[in-house]
Amino acid sequence: MKDFTLIIYALPGGGKGTQGKYLRDKYNANYLSSGDIIRKLKEESSPLGKEIKNRYNKGIPQPDKVIMEIFGNSIKKLVTDTANKKFVIDGFPKTANQAEFLDKLSAQLNMANPIFIYLDVDASSVIKRISSRLFCHECGASYLPLQNEFVEKKCFKCNGLLQIRDDDKPEVVKTRILEEKKRIKTLLEYYKKTNRLLIIDGKPAITKVNQLIIDSLRKNGIIND
Repeated sequence: MKDFTLIIYALPGGGKGTQGKYLRDKYNANYLSSGDIIRKLKEESSPLGKEIKNRYNKGIPQPDKVIMEIFGNSIKKLVTDTANKKFVIDGFPKTANQAEFLDKLSAQLNMANPIFIYLDVDASSVIKRISSRLFCHECGASYLPLQNEFVEKKCFKCNGLLQIRDDDKPEVVKTRILEEKKRIKTLLEYYKKTNRLLIIDGKPAITKVNQLIIDSLRKNGIIND
């Protein structure tokens, strides 16, 4: 199979993590999540960690310089360590400047041109969904109100304590949604200009969205499995 770089993007809670991990597992790809990386860094006691945590808890985007340095180093390390140039990236880039950076980095590392996959979901349903979910403090697994684990407040995977994430609180969620809508418009325009945009209906069941993504990737010659 040929190499690829797939960017998975959606409103917060729109399923990009679920779909990104599905593609990672299906094609044995490297997987990078901006949310996972930022959440890890914000727990560090360094000046950078404290700055990241302050912005994170308020729902304020991290500066381009910070995000580009983090992702640039992460991508270079994975290419060097694994020699695997199949990438699935969740939540990066977030600006046109970051998109240009990723294009240049991909060329330097002889990686495939990034393809932007946008999962189109309804904002109101997303706000309701993510404001009610709980996360495991230990392993990061997420749970929704209808699941037994949610009621018991214990993680099925590691028995860790479940709690609401700081950036999932209603007042923060609304700020995140407004910021994301602005970013998404810019990113859609950027990737549409170079014919690297795939818009997928993200509202159906997870398995249906899985198949919609695969069908679109095959149709456009991005994967050849």
